[in-house]
Amino acid sequence: MDTKRTPFELTVEWNVFALLPNRQISQISPSGGRFHLPCIHPSGEVVVFQGGLFHERLRIWRAKIACGALSPLTSPQANSWMPAYSWKGDVIVFASDIPMSKKIRRIAEMPLWLPPEGYTVNLFVMDSDGKDIRQITVGDCQDLRPALSPDGRHVAFCSNRTGTWKIWVVPSDGNANPSLLKGSYEWAMRPWYARDGQSLFFHTDVDGRHRICRYWLVDGQIKPLPNDDEGMSHGASASANGGSLLMHSTKGGGSRIWRLPLDGSPAEEIRTPGFKLAGHATEGNNGVVVFDSPNKLPSAAKGRERGQPLRSAD
Repeated sequence: MDTKRTPFELTVEWNVFALLPNRQISQISPSGGRFHLPCIHPSGEVVVFQGGLFHERLRIWRAKIACGALSPLTSPQANSWMPAYSWKGDVIVFASDIPMSKKIRRIAEMPLWLPPEGYTVNLFVMDSDGKDIRQITVGDCQDLRPALSPDGRHVAFCSNRTGTWKIWVVPSDGNANPSLLKGSYEWAMRPWYARDGQSLFFHTDVDGRHRICRYWLVDGQIKPLPNDDEGMSHGASASANGGSLLMHSTKGGGSRIWRLPLDGSPAEEIRTPGFKLAGHATEGNNGVVVFDSPNKLPSAAKGRERGQPLRSAD
């Protein structure tokens, strides 16, 4: 797996967008920074994501999709990544370097997706309003891409605790050490629980191609999804009804969002007109899909920029 972490250009923006059921696309995050890795609330009315202005640190932000009203949920004195709502929407799990004593970097110095090598990043949970932050993992490692189980009792995440990116599970109250998900995979990233809580999804290498796979918790069985049949595929997230996944893939060219029905029927592209790159999609119960992209909001999308101007957090 390629884990090279090259800082992105200072001038390259990244933003969060919402694709509404009427196919209108609106920009949710403010311009002038790097905002990405969104996770929509189950209601489809609110979204959380990481980001900030380039001279700031990464924070977790919450935005109302209807109006773009924006509020920070984490401190400007730490970097925080990869927020994910619980299935009920009452808890958020995220990664942060809160306990670090090393120099904290600004966004302009940060690699786009993963923290810098050597950074210590652990997992935390908080209420959906940003209150009552609790640390649930410890260790001189990087614990990333957390996802809560449907019953809220466990968090699956990827970590380099053993030197290779593997999937781990920890109780959401942090009262036990993480356990490694064993199985015949060399590495894996971005876990997400199935609706029934009996399995989870992640992407890994299958015969030289990154594919979305399903892992059964009862016996460690791993099976690639048959309808993920082309391209490099990442970023699985389960739909609220449990019948399909969203992913982004190079299938068809560029980076596009696809729906994978779990009954094995063909993948369906979720079209985002005017966007050459779109990824990290999640979907609310109301059919709203949020995603991130370095592209500007195209006029063809007939949406509007909703993100509120963002002032420095320092």
